[in-house]
Amino acid sequence: ATLEGWELSFLGRLPIGDHWSITGRLGAMSGVARVLVTIPSESMTVGLGAEKRGTIPIAGVGLVYRPLPSFSFAFEHKRFDGKSFINQVVGRWYF
Repeated sequence: ATLEGWELSFLGRLPIGDHWSITGRLGAMSGVARVLVTIPSESMTVGLGAEKRGTIPIAGVGLVYRPLPSFSFAFEHKRFDGKSFINQVVGRWYF
């Protein structure tokens, strides 16, 4: 199986102190998933494939802690299409 896609989001930030911020995200994710199954036999090989394409909206909220001007930790909750979600923690270096 292969997955390919991209995400485009607008991210807003509201500082709530010297080191803390609240974030909000609105955007979209588009992608394609492909599955190919091959069944070998002695006389031939049969292949079955499927492809699914789609674009879904994304919304998210987060909390950012930036202890140094060049580094931050972010916790973000993203919701896709109003149904599924992902929680992630990200460390970022700024150059």
